[in-house]
Amino acid sequence: MIEQVRYEAYTAIVTVGISFFQKQNQFGEVDRTPEAIQRAVRQSSLEEGRISAEVSMIEGWRKQQRLAKQADILLLYSDTAIGTLAAVGVKESLERLYGYRVTQKKVDGLDMSTPEQAVRGMQQYLVDLAGILEVHDPATTLFAPIGGYKSVFSLAYPIASLYGFEAWYRFEQSGAPVPLPLLPIRFDEEALQQPETIRMLRALYRHAGFHLTEPFVLDELSLRLREWVEAHPVYFYQYEGLVGFSPILILQLRTMPTLYAPRVFIPKKMEHEQRTMSGILDDFKTYQGSHRQQPTGFTNRLFHHEMDWTDRSLNGSMFSLYRMNGAPQHRAIYRWMEYEGEEVLVFKSVWFNYKTYERERKQLERLMQEDLIDWHQLVEVQLW
Repeated sequence: MIEQVRYEAYTAIVTVGISFFQKQNQFGEVDRTPEAIQRAVRQSSLEEGRISAEVSMIEGWRKQQRLAKQADILLLYSDTAIGTLAAVGVKESLERLYGYRVTQKKVDGLDMSTPEQAVRGMQQYLVDLAGILEVHDPATTLFAPIGGYKSVFSLAYPIASLYGFEAWYRFEQSGAPVPLPLLPIRFDEEALQQPETIRMLRALYRHAGFHLTEPFVLDELSLRLREWVEAHPVYFYQYEGLVGFSPILILQLRTMPTLYAPRVFIPKKMEHEQRTMSGILDDFKTYQGSHRQQPTGFTNRLFHHEMDWTDRSLNGSMFSLYRMNGAPQHRAIYRWMEYEGEEVLVFKSVWFNYKTYERERKQLERLMQEDLIDWHQLVEVQLW
């Protein structure tokens, strides 16, 4: 008796592992080149149950009448050499067996060779996955995160639930695809918007080099930040002393940059120079994280930074930024300052010649040293 199903899906999203090359499977001994794999699949009599876990999942859905006879299949595979080749074999097999339209998406950085790569890879995988699930309808899409590292399924399961998708698995004993129930999961936006949480997230974002996906060392944090991170494990992904923002948190933050991006102030008199200031701020954003490769004097065709402005030990210092690919040159000076209990960025002005720039910088240094900054003469602008 055929089980009555809720819907017939027209799209399936499946992660790809390397079971295609397992010795007990039909192509376990094939030469590992794209040409050899494609040739072997095209010239063989295919055995659905002995090709790969991904093909077996598709076969199971078809037998359960869950997947339409004309459907789109999206294969997510890692950027490792063997993962890429396995995706070639799975794609070729599905097209030949069922005539499905099969597309592939590579997940970059899914590499467990170092702790840094592990954190970055898992974050990137889940961010990519969320972007894919967000544009598909759970009512007509099947999702099976079965291929890849064993941790892939456990990481993908809550993300799938967050977007209303069941995560499908295929137990070898039963042979039939089984859906895991949706987790009752959501992000508490009200908790994220607490002032203390915002201050901590902004400080950590700066510490991570202004990259949400850049891991940082727990022991390098100040005591206050370290205690806050350890008190909020749901917000972070920790691995061998490294800390990264939780992928689920990243998904939430990217829709609300005011929760983590530093506050930026410019003089009110600069508002009429918005076009010039916009160029300066765009350059400033472009510089995010570059200090990890070029600690000081970082230069590219757009602009130059005189010092590493991400270094907290330089909070009392002045920083300058200027464009290098246009005439006249646009210059600005700025510095991190304490305001309303958190560090903010204050841009003083824009100049068009070095002499004026030096005079204004000395004037601003004096104002800051004597704590004479008039915050009423500044206006907050959205940078991120």
